[in-house]
Amino acid sequence: MFEFKLPDVGEGIHEAELLEWRVAPGDRVKEGDEIAVINTDKITVELPSPRTGVITAIHGDVGDVIEVGTVLVEIASEDSAQGTMDAPATATALAPPQKPAGRTSARAAKDIVVAAPAVRRLAKERGVDLTALLGSGQDGRILPADVEAAASTMTAEAPAAEASSMPRRLPLTGARAVAARHLTASLNTAATTTTSFEAMGDGLAQAMAQHGISPLPLIAKCLCAALCRHTRFNATIDQADGALLPHDGVDLGIAMAAKDGIYTAHIRDEADHVLDALEEVAQIGRDAGVQVVVSHHKAAGLSNFGKTKQTLPLIEKFQGQQRLTLDMYPYHASSTMILPHLVKRCRKVLITWSKPRPDVRGRDLAELAAEMELSPEAAAEALAPGGAIYFQLDEEDVQRVLSYPGAMIGSDGIPDDQHPHPRLWGTFPRVLGHYSRDLGLLPLEAAVHRMSGLPAAQFGFKDRGVLRDGAFADLVIFDPKTICDSATFDAPTEPSIGIDRVFVNGAPVWQQGRPSGQRPGRPIRLGDTSRGG
Repeated sequence: MFEFKLPDVGEGIHEAELLEWRVAPGDRVKEGDEIAVINTDKITVELPSPRTGVITAIHGDVGDVIEVGTVLVEIASEDSAQGTMDAPATATALAPPQKPAGRTSARAAKDIVVAAPAVRRLAKERGVDLTALLGSGQDGRILPADVEAAASTMTAEAPAAEASSMPRRLPLTGARAVAARHLTASLNTAATTTTSFEAMGDGLAQAMAQHGISPLPLIAKCLCAALCRHTRFNATIDQADGALLPHDGVDLGIAMAAKDGIYTAHIRDEADHVLDALEEVAQIGRDAGVQVVVSHHKAAGLSNFGKTKQTLPLIEKFQGQQRLTLDMYPYHASSTMILPHLVKRCRKVLITWSKPRPDVRGRDLAELAAEMELSPEAAAEALAPGGAIYFQLDEEDVQRVLSYPGAMIGSDGIPDDQHPHPRLWGTFPRVLGHYSRDLGLLPLEAAVHRMSGLPAAQFGFKDRGVLRDGAFADLVIFDPKTICDSATFDAPTEPSIGIDRVFVNGAPVWQQGRPSGQRPGRPIRLGDTSRGG
């Protein structure tokens, strides 16, 4: 066993940011293989004889600022006859970073942000661009107080939102606004040149990464608009304040309509302004001529209990005017990231995972807040980044949406959560057993169709969701008298009962109460559907 340590990555440079891992425990490596990326540099390993080894452990998370000499990986020899390595592992940094003239310290270099991981997380949550704070911290290091001060300044400068109606624009602040303006300029240039859109997407992803925010949502919207217009791109970003304008959704829809795509919408607001949000996505669908699926329809927040009495007739009206449908999951609690602003509108909040506090998964936020001597909102902020379950839905609303003809059923489960929402394990048996058999909300045949044939038809999956000769044999053999979900909010990974066998593409994957070990699943690509133009 030997250790691979971060080498000197440049004369006088003592720290570097870990941007990406290229290996994982169990990987085999040989001399010259890439281990990690720090700053903009690739780190390779040079192994003494024998020249192959197996990664047994890696140390450090992406975003960490690490010092020269820090152990990054531990490597074991694959050659048992050789025993342990006599010579130490060394490393080479490819393309050493270019430092500004006269700069000899990472803390002073203007192209390197020096901040602890916790500070980086805080900046991301507050929407603060760390690169704008270079030079403001003590000895070049950015502190939490610097981030809070910048966030307060942005809040003071931001225009007050109108409380009386849903905003017609989605404001972007801080790093997002800076990145949005950068993307607009890039797209305006790229869309009128011969630059490939694939290369354009890669460049935009790098630009967003430099600002510490996820590239996918904004790139998807802007890039689809550019693809739609091909030779001329009218910016969807307001240059004055970096806000997404309403017509960006129409641009996205037009691009999809050309290929008979589907606009699956996580609508702008599922709480106080849910009716306005439904009007908005329906208008986008009509203006773009694209089918709309309202994802996970609900009326969220204690003050909105019963509002599905208004949303469902509105959806029914839209269905008489355009192609529009919806899906739902059969639970009175939702789940997403830890978001402090959601706490007040819930009866209860459970933590599904927390990076600062992995030990609190499955715990009640109110109890944790009391232990931490914080308000629930402040406790949520302290536990982020993480995930949570929000008890903010009315059971009568859930049943009303489930009873609505044509509502598709899906789990919206999050498999990576350490203490997941029980919908991941229990959605479909819960509908078949509790809601169909026990409560009689819908016939068994309708329940099965809503979670199989109907979604397959809506999304154009050929030969799926039906029982007939020549179709794919995706089958669940269950006992209608006993099938029931066992997963609860306290024990969310309990397997359901009443399921005898499961087949995927004709091969058994579950039988005799255990998985078979076969993995016959296959991706459904555009060519496997009736869509695509």
